[in-house]
Amino acid sequence: MRCGGSGSASGEKMSIDTPVALVITAVVSSAMAAAASLDQSVKQLPTRRRIGVVAYSRYSLVADARNGLFWYVPLAIAWIPITVGAAMTGWADRPSQLRALALAMAVLGVSAHLIVTGAFAGPALLSQRRVAGDEDALERVFDRFARWQALRAAIDVATLGAAVLALVLTMAERQS
Repeated sequence: MRCGGSGSASGEKMSIDTPVALVITAVVSSAMAAAASLDQSVKQLPTRRRIGVVAYSRYSLVADARNGLFWYVPLAIAWIPITVGAAMTGWADRPSQLRALALAMAVLGVSAHLIVTGAFAGPALLSQRRVAGDEDALERVFDRFARWQALRAAIDVATLGAAVLALVLTMAERQS
């Protein structure tokens, strides 16, 4: 597939091949995941302090544990194999050491996100069901979830950074 923009000063066209297309897709999916995590950490979780933890729990059970499943699960289902595919295709492309490392860091990031979510953040969030209506217990649940969520958000932003670096390096290697 060819890109319409000029690839160099001489006016030659830049090609968008499979490694480039996959790393672009990895950047987009990583950006979506990082944005979702930051929204949760920066906007949603602090709201419990204003509206009260019981009201927030009711919101969370509908927004995250019900409706959110239709957003978060498909996003993760796409993000993980896209990033792994971008890395595998990129590694087969004889990348520089730095590009290979950036691709590895992106894979490590989605793997870490999956582990933190499955082993810690998800179970912490779902545990609110057992203590519904108990303000003190809900505070402990959301405090625990907020710590895991902060780690997840940091992982997701770092993963996005690795994917962007991989894209920049992929494009630079195509230019040389």
